[in-house]
Amino acid sequence: MLLETGAKTILQDINSTANVITYNPGTGNYAYDPNQSYIMAYNRKVYAGYLSLGFSAFNFFDIKAGGRFEHTNTGIDFPGTAIPSYNTWVPTAVISHKLNDASSIKLSYTKRIERADYREINPFLNLSDPYNITTGNPLLKPEIGNVFELGYNRSFNNGGNLYVALFSRHNSDDVKSYTNFYSEYQVGDTVYHNVAVNSPQNIGSEQNTGITLSGSLPIGDKFNLRTNTSLINKYIVNSVYGGPTVSAMSLRTNLNLTYDISGTLVAEVFGNYNSSMRNIQGRTPKFISYNFALRKQFMNKKASIGFTTTNPFAKYVDQVTTITQAATGNGLPYTSYNLRRIPYQSFGIVMTWRFSKLDVKKGKEQDNSVSPIEN
Repeated sequence: MLLETGAKTILQDINSTANVITYNPGTGNYAYDPNQSYIMAYNRKVYAGYLSLGFSAFNFFDIKAGGRFEHTNTGIDFPGTAIPSYNTWVPTAVISHKLNDASSIKLSYTKRIERADYREINPFLNLSDPYNITTGNPLLKPEIGNVFELGYNRSFNNGGNLYVALFSRHNSDDVKSYTNFYSEYQVGDTVYHNVAVNSPQNIGSEQNTGITLSGSLPIGDKFNLRTNTSLINKYIVNSVYGGPTVSAMSLRTNLNLTYDISGTLVAEVFGNYNSSMRNIQGRTPKFISYNFALRKQFMNKKASIGFTTTNPFAKYVDQVTTITQAATGNGLPYTSYNLRRIPYQSFGIVMTWRFSKLDVKKGKEQDNSVSPIEN
């Protein structure tokens, strides 16, 4: 039996100053703009304590269960803004069973808390683009997730391994970025026309259910293939604006192929793919990237030099995001298409030197431990 306990404190202090000077076409001069300028102090204090217990049951199950209690207090000195403090109880548990020397199964439950960060709660109105205004929401509640996972792990004699898991995560007070469109929007004594206002909201709930597969497969003496793939069904309930529920499938996968050319010369190809997906307001874009690398090891593999390139055949990754909003009590019907061109192409030379032997922890699929102090 193993008993663990501990405590953790997070202290954050951020002071932000923005002095904005805008052009006045009436006078032809630049002047200080009080509607866009601000000074704000932000502080957050998180106090947490945890307790966990690990033991064997009936000489069949290994169990580790624990929980932590935490208190969160966040303050900003923005005029007219007060953020309530809150307490959170976060339990977690893992039950595992070793089937034989090469395989095991586990069932786990974890509660997760995602706190809004500084930018998400900052109520300052960003008016740099008068047609697309962004602002934070100081009344955001923390997003709470309850995660269940049933996993199977298998190791093979040739050095390969496989982990397959079914998982389900339910988020309450789910945080989403939400856009409303207004024909007129007043800030101070200025009225903006045809404006999209974007801010984070506790939109409702989200259920993610799916399967994940990860592993490593040696192919002969030269090749090694690694992958991490997830197929997820996402079900979102928009309980704030009365919008339609969303049910959508998404695929995330990456593949890594390594070829040992001569024992000290290694070639590698890596690819990553995230599918596009419907959300509560339109569709998020797909994302594709690929990488090639060639690495030469020397000095008994303590040092290496390599060439690496990412997306060498395209300078940009183009992503088109669609936002569609039906008429609500807060805004008008609205559709927008945003093209984002990411300069993702790169070429580089990488040099490494290993000073001592490092024990690298294997993937989480082989880890039956619980870290109650982590979120």
